[in-house]
Amino acid sequence: MQKPDLTQLGKLLARRSKADLAALIQELAGDDPVLGVYLEQRLREEAGEYVWRQRNHAGSHSLRITIPDYTSIYRGFEALLNCGACEKLLNFMPQLLELGASQIDRGDDAAAVAEELDACAKVVFSALERIDWRLVEKLIWYWDCLLQDRLSLLEALAAPIDESLLPQQDWREAAEFFQIRLGEVLQSSSSARQYSLAASQRAALIEDLVEALERVGESDAVTDVLMAELPHSQCYLALVHHLADHGIDSEAETWARQGYEATVNTDPETAQALERYLLSLARRSGNKPLVAAFRVKEFLLQPSLESYKTVRAATKAAGSWELVQAHLLNWLEFGDPPQQAAGWPLPATGLSLDVSHHPIMQQERNLQLLLDITLYEKEIDYATLCFERMTWRRDNALRIAEAAMATHPEISRRLLEQVVDSCINEVRVKSYLQAKDYLRQLQTLCFRCHWQAEFASFISRLRERHEAKQRLLEILDDIEATPPAPLKLVGGRDATG
Repeated sequence: MQKPDLTQLGKLLARRSKADLAALIQELAGDDPVLGVYLEQRLREEAGEYVWRQRNHAGSHSLRITIPDYTSIYRGFEALLNCGACEKLLNFMPQLLELGASQIDRGDDAAAVAEELDACAKVVFSALERIDWRLVEKLIWYWDCLLQDRLSLLEALAAPIDESLLPQQDWREAAEFFQIRLGEVLQSSSSARQYSLAASQRAALIEDLVEALERVGESDAVTDVLMAELPHSQCYLALVHHLADHGIDSEAETWARQGYEATVNTDPETAQALERYLLSLARRSGNKPLVAAFRVKEFLLQPSLESYKTVRAATKAAGSWELVQAHLLNWLEFGDPPQQAAGWPLPATGLSLDVSHHPIMQQERNLQLLLDITLYEKEIDYATLCFERMTWRRDNALRIAEAAMATHPEISRRLLEQVVDSCINEVRVKSYLQAKDYLRQLQTLCFRCHWQAEFASFISRLRERHEAKQRLLEILDDIEATPPAPLKLVGGRDATG
């Protein structure tokens, strides 16, 4: 057989357009199966090659970085699209996704890989729009791609098909697809990475399958699916919401309680969501003591001034605030579990509660929170006791001094003297000026309470103790020479009453 003149053939081919060449290649591949297989293998190999551009980084010849370049893949995809090989082009998507994921797994720039891959994916999506498939078939293909996209490389692209256009009768076929894929996922998870991927795929499949079954009115089937899935993905929250949405509140409550116990140590976020659902049931039924009990549980697990205020409101509504408050403050101070105390007025929530290893107990006593609470309740004597047991802090001293001005001025005076001393002991001009502000407040308080002699004595002690600090002595001279101003704490409200 005579061999062709390759030079002459090259000239003839050079005159043809890309579309003509693509059509010619496809026609030849169809006529010759061996050639067709060869071309397909070459295209697959090209799609799997790592083609890189290299460029200098910051002008340095010694440091070079590599950037993925999918240009050849993109051009090959465009050629297939132009010659109408849409189905063949769609078949390349799994390889494209795995190519991008494997590059990122090797440590390549994820953003650069995603940008290059997305350009190629858009060509594939164009093929999906053109191909003569039913809408449900196109959607199933797209959903399958999302399941294989283990690094979410397609998430930046708009969905090529609007699933809201799918007729209701076709959702049953979609449900069958999700059911089949669900059965395949765990069977393919032989390695740890595959198992992790399978878990995320399974969660997505369950969500999609439930939606598809709901769209065709298969409520009982949804319940069966979610119950069967519980051992695999602990989808208690989805099951509870499904039952509640269909008015099956008693079963929803049962599963919420079981789900809480199953997830409280392994999935705290789900456990908290289930607890919030049970709280909503108690609120809806008007069971104020049970609502208060749930609020107490929240406080014990996450003690704060805000959760204390929530407990306060709930227990006041239930008529049990005074007893509950005493037990909670005792728990904060000494660690005694309130629910085990004699005379505890609230019902049990039915949920386990373990605060023995909570940080609140590891810190011995949360005196800071006790201080916050007692100031909120305007319990000045109690707040002062907490303060005296804590490491001294200027901000706490000022808070108590401000709160005590009207009712316990002697406490305010003592604390303001401590604050002045703390500022002076920093031995900085800026700190002396701060001390001057607090001395003004102390001066006004002492004159209002007729403690002029005590104030003069304090100034004298400062002069004796710091006689070498000339700048401070000038400030003390100015204080004594100026009459007291209206009493107002720095950053606070007028406290002259």
